Amino acid sequence: MLTASCPSCGSPVEFASGATLTAVCPACSSCVVRDGDLVRDYGKIARFQRDLSPIQVGARGNLDGRGFLVAGVLRKGRDRVRWNEWYVTFEDGGDGWIGEGNGGWYAFGKRVDAVSVARNGDRVSVEGTQWVVMEDAVAEVLAAEGALPFALTPAERRRYLDLRQADGVAFGTLDYADDPPSLWIGRDVTLVQLQMSGLRPFTGWSDPVLVNFAGPEVAGVRSLKCPSCGGTLELRAPGGAEGVVCGYCGSSSGIESDGDLTVATLVARKEAAAWKPVLAVGTRGKLRGVEWAIIGAMRRGVFVDGTDWCWTEYLLFNPYRGFAWLVCDTLDHWSFVEPLRGALPQGTRQVLRWRNQSFALFQAGKAGIRHAIGEFTWEAEVGEVADTVDYIAPPRMLSVERTPGEAVWSVGTWMPAAEVSAGFGSRLPKPRSVAAHQPNPFDERGRRTLAWIRGGLLVAIAAALFVAALLDRKSTRLNSSH
Repeated sequence: MLTASCPSCGSPVEFASGATLTAVCPACSSCVVRDGDLVRDYGKIARFQRDLSPIQVGARGNLDGRGFLVAGVLRKGRDRVRWNEWYVTFEDGGDGWIGEGNGGWYAFGKRVDAVSVARNGDRVSVEGTQWVVMEDAVAEVLAAEGALPFALTPAERRRYLDLRQADGVAFGTLDYADDPPSLWIGRDVTLVQLQMSGLRPFTGWSDPVLVNFAGPEVAGVRSLKCPSCGGTLELRAPGGAEGVVCGYCGSSSGIESDGDLTVATLVARKEAAAWKPVLAVGTRGKLRGVEWAIIGAMRRGVFVDGTDWCWTEYLLFNPYRGFAWLVCDTLDHWSFVEPLRGALPQGTRQVLRWRNQSFALFQAGKAGIRHAIGEFTWEAEVGEVADTVDYIAPPRMLSVERTPGEAVWSVGTWMPAAEVSAGFGSRLPKPRSVAAHQPNPFDERGRRTLAWIRGGLLVAIAAALFVAALLDRKSTRLNSSH
C-alpha cells in the first residue's frame, strides 16, 4: 500500500495498490491523483453517504474462490437513476468491480481489453460473442470514497454500455474510458454468495448468515419533505429507492441526489386521501428466517376475459438481502416474489423451460397501478401500465413485465396465508378457492386421508393380532388343565 500527503490539506491518503491512480482524501474529499512520483489535486468531490449501501471500503469477500478487498466506491447517476460501483482488489493481484443498484449486486471479475465492437440495433457483437444492449447512456460521477484505478475528475461524465447475454447468464459493461473500449464480464450475485464480511451495521437489522460487521451503526431511515403537501416522507431504502408516494396526499415524487443532499422532486401531484393496504408500510416481519420491512405497497389490476382482477403488491427491503415482493392476489392467496437470477427462461409463448422445469402459460394482460404508497425502485405513479405475462408450475409462477425499453423477470412461490400472518403478526383474510400456482390441496387431503386409512388398518391389524394371541394363550391354558 502506497501513502502520500494530500496536496490540499496535508492529511495522509492511501493508494490500495500499484494499480491505484486516485485516492479520495478522507479529511477534505479531494481527488488525489498519482502522476509519476508526484500527486496532484484534481478537485473536491462529494462524500459517499454511509446509509446508501451495506458495503463499505475495507469490507472483504470471495468471488469464485478469489478473496477480495473493497478499495473504493463511485456513486454514479444519470437522469432519475442512481447506483454504486465498488472497486475491489483480489488477493491474486487482479481487480474488479461490484455494481449495486435497485437492491441488487453484480460482480465483474473478468476484464477483456481493447475489444472490437460491432453494433446492430439492440445487439452487440464483442469478439464474436452476442450481447443484448440493456442501456446506452452517459453517467456522471456524483460522489466517491477510497482508492480507484484511474484518474478521477469530480463530476466527470462517461459513456457506458450495459449488456446481457441472450440467455441471461452473464452481464457485461463496455468501458469507453479506454479507446478501444474494455469489456468487464460478470453476473448477478448476492452478498451471501460473495461471503461478505465487514459490512456496515444498520440500526435494528441483523442477518442469520452475514454476521461479521464493522464500524458504527447507521440509521436505517432518512426523512424528506413531500414537495406537494409538506408531509414527512420516510426513506427506508435510500440507496435503492428511486421514487416515493406520499402517505398523506398520494403525490408521487422522484428521489434525487445533489452532492451530500437527497431531495424529493415532484412527479405527479394528487389531492386525494392516501390508500391504506392491509399490511401497513413500515411494518417489519420475518419470512423463512429472514427479516423484511414493507417499504411500499401498490394495488394493481388487469382486465382479462371480461373480469377485472386486482391484487396487492408489497415491496420488501432488507439492507443485506435487497428487495423482494409479497403479493396478495384476488382470492387472498399469498406469494413471495424474488428477482429471477441467472439464465432466463427459454421456450415458446405457451410453454417455458426454466431450471429443468416446464411452466405453462397462465395469463397475459396490461396491469395498471390503481393505488400506491411508500417507496419503490422506480418513480411509480397511479395510472402506470405494464404488459404482463405469467407462467405456472406449482408452487412457482414465472412473470415478465415489459415497459418501453425494459423487461423484468421474477419468480414467485406460493406461501400459506398462515405463514404470512405469523411472520408479520397480522390477522389476514382467509384465502378463497385455489390459487393458480398453489400445490393441489386436494392431493394433500388425499394423502392425509390415505395416511389415516393406512394408520387405521395398521391399528386394526395390530389389535386383531393382539386378540388372537390372547385367545391362543387362553386355549393353551385350558388344554393344559385337562
